[in-house]
Amino acid sequence: MEKRINWVIYRAPYAAAILFAITSLVCLIAYMLAGTFSTDKLPRIFDSRRELIGMVAMLIILPSYLVASFVISQRRTVTLFTEIKDSSLQRYTAAAQHLPKRYLVSGLLSGLSFSIFNMPAGFTEIINGGPIIILIALSQILLWLLVGALLSARFYSARLFYRAGKQISLDIFETTNLKVFPLSGLSDTLLILLGLTLTILQAIDAQFRFENYIGGIVVCLPAILVLMITPMYSLHRRIVETKKRELLKLNRLIVEASKDLVPESIQTLELLLQRRRRLKDVSNWPIDLSVVSRLLLYIVIPPIAWLGAAFVEIGLDGFLGGS
Repeated sequence: MEKRINWVIYRAPYAAAILFAITSLVCLIAYMLAGTFSTDKLPRIFDSRRELIGMVAMLIILPSYLVASFVISQRRTVTLFTEIKDSSLQRYTAAAQHLPKRYLVSGLLSGLSFSIFNMPAGFTEIINGGPIIILIALSQILLWLLVGALLSARFYSARLFYRAGKQISLDIFETTNLKVFPLSGLSDTLLILLGLTLTILQAIDAQFRFENYIGGIVVCLPAILVLMITPMYSLHRRIVETKKRELLKLNRLIVEASKDLVPESIQTLELLLQRRRRLKDVSNWPIDLSVVSRLLLYIVIPPIAWLGAAFVEIGLDGFLGGS
């Protein structure tokens, strides 16, 4: 069974697209059988049909996206490890294809625990609310189980890169071979942000409900921070230590160098000073920090603008309603 699952995740052609389609279809059929799109009586927790449709659309598309993302991200990790030109790290390619059960179990348990605190209503109200509410509650549980499984796999991948960063050969002046470490974090960040974007489907009725998003924000923002930094943190520490060691050597050589105004002494001193300047200019991270700053800017501005517009709308509704 495990071999078949691994074949689907790492070998089967178009696995992500097929799993997305199957998951979406199963969820859609389940909601159709529950009468979601045909009933005239709205569940009590919804104010309008659009709100119901928005919630259901998210609970169909987002789990499907998470299933597909699991496959895509796992394959991406294997691809990145194969791009490392260091024979001593080949075992990490195989390790990336075997997610330890303790990671998966802890992720599922965390997702299940979090789902309990994100139910659409109380237990009694769910049981007595009819098939639509029950199905929505089950979908919420499935959603958080998938989130837990996906994040546990990504944390395991980040830890593999962290360990590999301790062992890979390091030349601080030539970091081309190190680009896979920040790429791992960037890929996971984009994956999570796309998932957060899909939660906006809940606002299809043009109403902002902060409680619908707080759970995703609380889980995803810390996860982004961890997944962005962890894969390259060991390299960061090695680069800092190497720079410090080399700077000490250069400073000692500069102090000991002859200061005579003769061509050989001037040339030697100038080369040492140039070497020190170049060493100081080397980034402490295996990534261009300007890229990170631009990415963070693109990440932060849209949600802030969206939240600002939502709060303005809420304020205007309150003001006009009070008047």
